[in-house]
Amino acid sequence: MSIVQAYEVIERMIISEMIDILHYDGESTIEEWADDRREKFSELNAFVITTLGYNNRRIVQGVEDAIAEAEQLISEHIQDEWGFEETQYDSTEDAEQAINFLNKNIQRSLISVFPRIGTVEQLYNRVIDLALENDSDDEIKEILHAIMLTELSQGLQTGFVQSDGIRWRLDRYVNEVEKYMYQGVFEKVLSNTLKFYGVELVKVFKYVNPRDACEELQNSGIICIVPRSEASEKAKLYPNIHDPQHKYLEPDGHSGINCRHAWHHLGAQENKASKLYKTLDKNILSLEYKRMQFMRMVERLLNR
Repeated sequence: MSIVQAYEVIERMIISEMIDILHYDGESTIEEWADDRREKFSELNAFVITTLGYNNRRIVQGVEDAIAEAEQLISEHIQDEWGFEETQYDSTEDAEQAINFLNKNIQRSLISVFPRIGTVEQLYNRVIDLALENDSDDEIKEILHAIMLTELSQGLQTGFVQSDGIRWRLDRYVNEVEKYMYQGVFEKVLSNTLKFYGVELVKVFKYVNPRDACEELQNSGIICIVPRSEASEKAKLYPNIHDPQHKYLEPDGHSGINCRHAWHHLGAQENKASKLYKTLDKNILSLEYKRMQFMRMVERLLNR
C-alpha cells in the first residue's frame, strides 16, 4: 500500500466516523443536538488517535516502498545511460525526513491536544456552527445533510499553510511529499553515483517554456554537474548547475520542485524523463478523479 493509499484509508475512516457521531436523531432541537455533539467530540478525537496509530506501520512501509521504487527507477536510468550497475545512496535520511514531514503536518495536526485544536475538530465544529447559524425553514435533517455534504466533501485539512494563509488538503499534501521524495532520491542517487564514477558533463533535453533557471542549461544541451573548483578545463566551458543563476536544488531552480530536466549520457538520443516520472504523473493525474470519488463516498455515507 502506497502512502497515498494509506492516507486515503485514514481520511475515509475519520470522515465516516464523524458522520456517524454527527447524526441527528430527529427528536432534539438543533441547540440540544449541538451541545450533545460538542461533548461527544472526545470520542472522535480518540478514534482519530487510534486510527493513526493503527495505520502507522502502513505509512512507514509506504514511505519505504516509494523510496525503493524511486531508487529502482533512477538506478535503471543510470544503467541504461552510462552502464553503471552500482549506485551510491543511503535511503535512511530521506525516509526519516519524509516521515517527519507527515507526522508534523498530518498526524499532529489532525489530533486535538489541549490547548491546540486539531483540524478534525475544526471541521467538526464548523459543521455544528453552520447548523446553528442556519435560519432556513427546512427540516433540521435536510439542513445538516446539505451542510455536511458541502463541508465534509472537502476532506481533511493538514497543518501546512501557504504564505497567503491557504491551508492544504490532506490528499494534496501527501502527493506533494511523495513528489518531493521521488525528486530527492533521483537527485541524490544520480549526483552521488555520477560523481563517484567521475562524470562531469551530462546532456539535458529541451522543454517548451522552461523556468528561468534552466533556460541557459537546456539551450546549451550539455551541462557541467560538478562545482567549478572541481571541474576539468573542458568541463568549465559549459554552463555549470552550481552557478548562482541556476539555483540548483532550490524550489524554482534546476532540479528543484517540478523541474523535469533529467540528466542523460552525452550520446543520448531520447529524453527519458517521462519514464522516470511515470509514477508521479499517474498520481497527479488521478488526484482530481480520487477527489470526485471521495465526494461520492461522503454522499453515500450521508444517505445511509
